[in-house]
Amino acid sequence: MTTPTRVSIPDHELDGFAEKLVRASERVDWVPFSRLAFPERLEPDRPLMSAEVSSLSDHPAFLALNAEARWRFGLLETVSFFSLNIHGEQSLVAELVTRLYRGRFGSGSPAVSRYLQHFIHEENSHTYMLAEFCNRYYGRVMPEVVSRFETPSLSRAGTDLLFFARVYVLETLLDLVNRACMQDETLDPTVRAVHRAHHVDEARHMAFDRAIISSLALEMRDALQFDELDTVERLVSGYARYAFSLLANPRVYREAGIADPLRVMKEIQASPRWRALETRWWHPVETFFHKVGVFRAPEAVPE
Repeated sequence: MTTPTRVSIPDHELDGFAEKLVRASERVDWVPFSRLAFPERLEPDRPLMSAEVSSLSDHPAFLALNAEARWRFGLLETVSFFSLNIHGEQSLVAELVTRLYRGRFGSGSPAVSRYLQHFIHEENSHTYMLAEFCNRYYGRVMPEVVSRFETPSLSRAGTDLLFFARVYVLETLLDLVNRACMQDETLDPTVRAVHRAHHVDEARHMAFDRAIISSLALEMRDALQFDELDTVERLVSGYARYAFSLLANPRVYREAGIADPLRVMKEIQASPRWRALETRWWHPVETFFHKVGVFRAPEAVPE
């Protein structure tokens, strides 16, 4: 395996970085459960999902909808996306709790654990905010798409690396949509505010993800745990493909009254626009994993 550029950070530097993130979180002055003011109704003449990241925006099935049905579709797709956030963050919080104050680095040092407390608190507040939107304007949170992921027997560092790499994959994917929607001035202001609030906190979370992934990769490479790193690469790559697929939800198409929703989903996933969007998201994430040594260097991958 080709040795990557040594950009990873040792434990003591991670602790210092975690303390900086603690201070940044403590400077935030919003109250989690009243962060946003939700109006009684959303604006019916303003779309709710940016065409840039909407799965159906250029599909004939969407173009055939009238204005009211298009607005309804935007609501359904937004609620589907927020529900994906909610279920993902619930699982994340459950896993983070098990990593608090374990006494040894690997997300267990006192400094890292202090930041994880903020991480957990902020994820809980996101869940409240997103669920409030779903319940107010749709009546409920959409059910979780239940999937089972391989959980191989790995070292403590390998287990943590797999967990935080998957977290980073999901958070960068969610942030792709957050950024597109919060910057789209045509959208309803409430939905833009929700996306912006989520993005602000997730920027700190993703910075922490990158730091701890870098440190764990360094630890494992120094311990010559290359077989485990190969396993992590395989599972993270598979998880990334799965996570992106969730943005095209046949449940939404069915509820919007679109015929043959599974066929429509497959057409979207095969379209050049959707593949380009996936590449735009995944390329910098994959590049980061190569850079810090989580993934093999491209030239080292066998033919």
